[in-house]
Amino acid sequence: MLSRKKSYREYINEAKNKIRELFEKEKAMYVTEIKVRLDGSVDERTRFWHWVTYDALQEMRRDGELKRRPRRGVYYIEEEEGERSRKRGSKITFYYPSSLSYADVAPIIRKKLDLVNEYATIASKVGGYAEEVVKKALEAENFTVVGRNVKKFRDREWHRKGEPDFVAYGEKEDRYYAIQVKNRLTYPEWDDIATLIDVSDYFGIRPWFIARQLPGDYTLDIIKSKGFYTTFLRLIIPESHMDLAKKLRDILGFPVVFREHEAIRMLREKFAKIHGYP
Repeated sequence: MLSRKKSYREYINEAKNKIRELFEKEKAMYVTEIKVRLDGSVDERTRFWHWVTYDALQEMRRDGELKRRPRRGVYYIEEEEGERSRKRGSKITFYYPSSLSYADVAPIIRKKLDLVNEYATIASKVGGYAEEVVKKALEAENFTVVGRNVKKFRDREWHRKGEPDFVAYGEKEDRYYAIQVKNRLTYPEWDDIATLIDVSDYFGIRPWFIARQLPGDYTLDIIKSKGFYTTFLRLIIPESHMDLAKKLRDILGFPVVFREHEAIRMLREKFAKIHGYP
């Protein structure tokens, strides 16, 4: 986690060392793969915000330590950066050590790109699936889900985009929550955080953001808005796609959970803490 005691330069240098360690084991990796491996989800002792990792990668490329090879995926993946047109596949940028030739890494890049393309076919599905899993975990942990995709709460109606995925009630603490769920490899958009804060304030209830991973400045704003956040770290994938989940774990190093009962247990342990917060 970023600390005020260190300069941004120090974090960049530390991230570069961790990236070098990764490339001792992997000949080629794409940007999101590297970001996720270093964001605290795989090893909580190694946690760099995604933009720190990205800036470190760019420096290593400019200094000649790494080469990069942009490729184009077959499908558009909303969470991948730098591509806004749904008419074309997302841009997937790979990096590899300058000591290697492209011929050395091309087979690895093709294998990983094929896997990214395979994941892209279910990327939107895993978001909706995670909402269902979150709902089950909330109800199992004694939260009452009183609404789904809520535009109207009590006598107030939200007329803009970004309505909460759920409004839930915790009887123990006598408190309502506006909940947003994001099950993705990259961070949620900042607008998702700000919109949840705005709609919660409008409804007069507390914001609760539930995501695989969040950076510190996002969580600080949530806390300052008297809200809550839960990070579950592992990408939640339907058990029907177990084989794909295992490949994402074994080939790309992504933290995943694909058994629903395990995902619910993981979430329940985290949700239980919310009851006790002021």
